[in-house]
Amino acid sequence: MPLKFTLFCAAAFLVIFSSCHKHNDRSSSKNALNGTWNFGSYSTNTVINTATVNKDSFIIVSKFTTIDNKGAVTFDGSTMAVNGLGYVIDTTASVTAYVSGFNLGATPILIKDTVPATSYAVNYQLVGTDSIYFPLGGFSASVGLSTGETIAINGAHYTIDGNKLTLTSSMVQADTINEGGHAYPAVTQIQSTIVMNKQ
Repeated sequence: MPLKFTLFCAAAFLVIFSSCHKHNDRSSSKNALNGTWNFGSYSTNTVINTATVNKDSFIIVSKFTTIDNKGAVTFDGSTMAVNGLGYVIDTTASVTAYVSGFNLGATPILIKDTVPATSYAVNYQLVGTDSIYFPLGGFSASVGLSTGETIAINGAHYTIDGNKLTLTSSMVQADTINEGGHAYPAVTQIQSTIVMNKQ
């Protein structure tokens, strides 16, 4: 399986299992979330560490903020309606390979993907005054691969500052990376942020 494909799949599975965290910082009222928000950007910082298999292992680091963002999201108290959400990922990931214990250095991998505009609606629940949970999946869009992989955020902490809504989530996920005919058990850490602006 090509390493570029593996990186995308890992990122997809990471975000799918994002968890909802409760924080005690400044919170927003439930009514403040209601309304329509223009999609501003999606940012993520991902680190994948594989176990050593046949004396080989990998560390994959990917960090990006989307560009050419479009679409809007409407919250009405129980349903989130996504209308025409799309963006472009244009970044370079870093893969550091350890072969027989020797560090071969970091290899850059170009990642360019267009997520086409998509629309859908999902139910959500507010947790306390500053977290949101999507029981059947939340933000979701194709990552543009031939396999039809999607990314999704199921839970997030949210803050509202004036007309700016920020959703943040973080998680740690056990996974498997398939490369060169070997299955590498891996631990993936991801932090993601979605920024939107009130219409």
